[in-house]
Amino acid sequence: MTESHDKVWDDTWSQTSSTVSTLSPDNNENSSSSTNTASSIVAIDDTGILRVWFLLLEGLTSNIATSPKRFQPMIIELLFDILRSVTTVPGPHFSMFVISNLVLPMLHSWVQRGSRKKSYWDTTLHNFKHACGLATQLIAEEIGHFLGVEGASDCAPIMLKQLIDLFHECIIQPVEAIARLGCSCLRHLLLSAGPQFTEELWHIVCKGIKQIIDSTLKQVKELTACFEPCSTSVSGDGNLTVKIVARRDATPAENLRLMQIAKQVFLLESQTNASSPKSDNSLDDDDNRSYIFVLANIDDRDKPDSAKSRITFRALTVSLLSNQILTQMLGSMLLESAESIKGSILSTITESGLLKRNNEDSSLPGLLCYLSPVNLGILFDCLMETYSTAHDYNNRPGLRSLIQKLARFSTSSNLLRQSITSFAFYLNTLFQISRHDGENFSISNIKRILTGEKVHLDISPESPASNIKVEQSSPPKTITGDKYRNLLKGDVNIDWIIRRLYEACNQISCTYQKLHQSDTLFTEQDSGFLDNISSTLSSPSPQISPQKYTESLSEETLDVHKLMKNSNSKFSPFRHKKVLTDAQLFYEQQNQQKHQVSQQAKKREDELLHLAAWSQLIISMLELLLGLPTLQFKSVLPAVFPAVTSLINTVHEQKVRQLVCDVVRRCGSIYGII
Repeated sequence: MTESHDKVWDDTWSQTSSTVSTLSPDNNENSSSSTNTASSIVAIDDTGILRVWFLLLEGLTSNIATSPKRFQPMIIELLFDILRSVTTVPGPHFSMFVISNLVLPMLHSWVQRGSRKKSYWDTTLHNFKHACGLATQLIAEEIGHFLGVEGASDCAPIMLKQLIDLFHECIIQPVEAIARLGCSCLRHLLLSAGPQFTEELWHIVCKGIKQIIDSTLKQVKELTACFEPCSTSVSGDGNLTVKIVARRDATPAENLRLMQIAKQVFLLESQTNASSPKSDNSLDDDDNRSYIFVLANIDDRDKPDSAKSRITFRALTVSLLSNQILTQMLGSMLLESAESIKGSILSTITESGLLKRNNEDSSLPGLLCYLSPVNLGILFDCLMETYSTAHDYNNRPGLRSLIQKLARFSTSSNLLRQSITSFAFYLNTLFQISRHDGENFSISNIKRILTGEKVHLDISPESPASNIKVEQSSPPKTITGDKYRNLLKGDVNIDWIIRRLYEACNQISCTYQKLHQSDTLFTEQDSGFLDNISSTLSSPSPQISPQKYTESLSEETLDVHKLMKNSNSKFSPFRHKKVLTDAQLFYEQQNQQKHQVSQQAKKREDELLHLAAWSQLIISMLELLLGLPTLQFKSVLPAVFPAVTSLINTVHEQKVRQLVCDVVRRCGSIYGII
């Protein structure tokens, strides 16, 4: 009898461990530690009660996703009540074993099942959110208890890695509710349990965040790569082509919500009022369409569209929404509590700086005191990757206008919200570190850093600068903030912070000056500049049945250039044109002339929009510099002063000029000149 129980236990472990390995194929050490934990559980299970307990829990978890909807909440509550109790008896070892091998794989398979069937979430969304939230809360509450038990801490890394993988799977789904759920659970885990993490756990989390950020930017990067910088083409450049394919597989309500998300992603808050979606009473034939970007190399033009790279407009928009939420989460982690960074970036960067900090408060904000330089560098890479991707998008006028038409905006789309927000968080974090540790910086050392000796700018696990060891006893203990603060005082890390601050200030200053010096700040505007472009996709679009709001799996390839020319359409830009009489043609020509005048006005409006956004960022930089205590102000001056003085001759914004004057006046006061 005992042998049969052992066989069942071992078979169950072999099956579940294979699931774990598929989620973390690059984590052999963690898999090994979980195997050791399973062996230890088998060793202490003299009576076989743990085997029975495990099989009961397996029955509960395996039936949650497949049971009738009305029974799912009761099963979920029962399961997590049991999981909370087993943390005490039999103990953390068994609790983590069950979470890693039953609960998290069940949630992961739940997400995968929903990704294969569009209508699956219509009936199970609420219960999945309930289960995922309870799993996150359980781990956040018990992680400290897990780390405090000898031997149990060996399982914490693999369990946390699985949880991050689950969030990753949720966030990349093209379903807004699931993507938001993944972002919210990740944020709750970090802000609730982050202070209890060890260095190893923080490294797993930061690497996981980097992978998630990269995934949310993957689609916009692929789309941007098809266009050259400053290109006005709407169908791709070089050997790359972009086509738009339409499918009648959406409902008007879904498209209306998608347009609302697109406003939040592709427009600043000040632009959203002018580009409100249509009301339900003004729906037309194209409101049951979804749109797909088909990306292909010219050499592959003979292949069917189904064999080429395809990006749905919904997936692109939802992924950028997730990136926007994650960027705000990083701001919470690095700077303050969530309440202090709510709202858009233009309302966040106030006249008193990005975030108000009391002069008496000498502690590092947010979770900075728990982050080592290695992990902080990974989070910095996340912010700069977002900034770089958004900047590249803003520099593609044709792509911006194409997105404008798909989203039915009255103004050109942009990713200014993402670029300004991510750079503002990055810059503010550098100033907060300088504020806290600036007394350890000497002017002579900073001059040496900036003028000569080579140092490692980017700290990554592979770089020499990452050889900073944090001594840990067995079992590993949570690293206190004071120990991490000491790490920020090393020579290598001072070089790293100062060089980052110097380059960030110079980058923002140079960009701002270019905006002032250029007569035409950006060539991207509405579709007026595309009127003279010859069409390369001139084949007529196949006729679509006039039946309204019926789902069809057939696809229609749209003429991109005709789409862009039809900028005066009252409703959807994809409506087929009617044959015009001579009188109508005359009025159409007059309307085109008026449209050209309107385009010039919109062009100037867009230029002022970019300038205003970057002005707020410059003002934030100068306010943060002036807010430093005298000792820290003197220390970082060699890194910041060149960027400040370069603004004197080119900037016309009155507040920026006044702040530059205040910086120079403070320098004169400190050194006894005035």
